Amino acid sequence: MRSRGPLYRRRLDGRRRRGAQLSQAIGEENKLSKAAAEGLEEALEKARAALSRGLRRVNRALRQGRSNHMIYLVVFAFAVLIGVYVWAKLYRMVRWLI
Repeated sequence: MRSRGPLYRRRLDGRRRRGAQLSQAIGEENKLSKAAAEGLEEALEKARAALSRGLRRVNRALRQGRSNHMIYLVVFAFAVLIGVYVWAKLYRMVRWLI
């Protein structure tokens, strides 16, 4: 078997160093990706919580709005009846004067 020369060993050492550097760079990139994913996960959880709070507020407002709607309807009907009553009394009074 023929022995390899110093040039081959230098090339092999250079490739080994580049492989080690590449492996280290991949490890660092993996750590950064993991940190970014954790940050996104946290932001997503906060957004879900905020959305849930907002929906609760909207539901509460809708329930309250419905009850206020009925109150407004009753007040409007009462005002119309009073208006018709007053108009009828005024009409009779004006007719009696003429």
